[in-house]
Amino acid sequence: MHNLMSFNQLAGWNSSLDNVKLSLERSNQESDVINDYYDCLIECQDDQSTCKRICREILSQDPEE
Repeated sequence: MHNLMSFNQLAGWNSSLDNVKLSLERSNQESDVINDYYDCLIECQDDQSTCKRICREILSQDPEE
């Protein structure tokens, strides 16, 4: 029996799967950064405006660092 899908079609599917994996990893990294921001706000002992200023720096960092 012959293959119903060509090699090129399978390669395209594999490329799409890689893109989905990258998107999921980036989404997880962004979620981690947001969680870190809220953890910072919860644990901060200073006044509210100071805590927001300090914790906002977490959001401005590149998630891949």
